[in-house]
Order: sequence, then structure tokens, then C-alpha cells
Amino acid sequence: MGRPTKLTPEVQARIVEAIAGGNYLATACAYAGLSYETFRLWMERGRKESTGRYHVFVVAVTRAELEAEATMLEMWRKHMPQDYRAIRDFLERRHPDRWRANRKPGEDSAAMATLALEEARLRVEKLKAEIAKLTGTQDDPQEDDGFLDALNASASRVWGNNDSQDEV
Repeated sequence: MGRPTKLTPEVQARIVEAIAGGNYLATACAYAGLSYETFRLWMERGRKESTGRYHVFVVAVTRAELEAEATMLEMWRKHMPQDYRAIRDFLERRHPDRWRANRKPGEDSAAMATLALEEARLRVEKLKAEIAKLTGTQDDPQEDDGFLDALNASASRVWGNNDSQDEV
């Protein structure tokens, strides 16, 4: 007969309590008087089993981790209206491709370059039309189909300015 397990309901409760409180796994183990290595072995064993105390332990630890995450997220969200940094941090972590603070220079440059090029091309066309109008060599009058206004509004949304009514 082997040595009795240290996984008692009391040890499990202490570990789960500490994890649900947001502690690191190693800290939760120390709080329960258990080595992190033993914790890892119990988790490994519980993942392999479909029933039994080690399986129940894995389920309880997983639930505690999810509970801690949900609790912290709710606390974070409550701070968002008062502190812009909470919003920034949330967006940075949830959508790092768009909000990461240390984005590499030029990551968005392709889209911005295309938009800038199109904007420059439209400015050239407009200047040509104005020159033709001033010199009286306007052979092909261009209709205003609203394209420039739509492009300006789109650029304003991308760049975040409110000058969508300014001329290109």
C-alpha cells in the first residue's frame, strides 16, 4: 500500500481559494503548504483521468482560474470610466494588433500609404481642373458626384480628425 495522498479537501480548498483570489499558482501552492512540483503532478494526473479526486481537483483549479479572470476583468471594466489607462490597457491586451503600445514602425504603413497616395492623386486632379478653369482650357468639365466628400469622410474616420468638410 502506498503513501496516503496529500490532496485532501482542505488542501484543495486552500489552493482553489488562493487561485480564485488572483494569486499565481506557485503562491497558491505555498499558501496551501504544498510544493509546486506536487501541484503539477496532481494536475497532470487529473487531466488524464475522467473521474476521481485528481480529476475533480483539475476541474476546481480550472474553475478558480476562470473565476479569478472574470472577477479581475469586471474590476478592470469598472475602472474604465474613471481612468483612460484601464481602457487603453484593455484594448491593448484584447486587440494587440491594433492597440499594442510597442507596434513596430510601419506596421500600418501600407494602408496609410495607399490612402495618402489616393488623396494626393485626387489633389492633383483637382488642381488640374482648377488650372484648366482659370486658363479657359477646360474641355471636359467634371461633375461633382460626391466621391471626394465620401473619400474625405473616410479619411477622417481613419485618421480620427473632424475636418471631413475641408477640401482635399
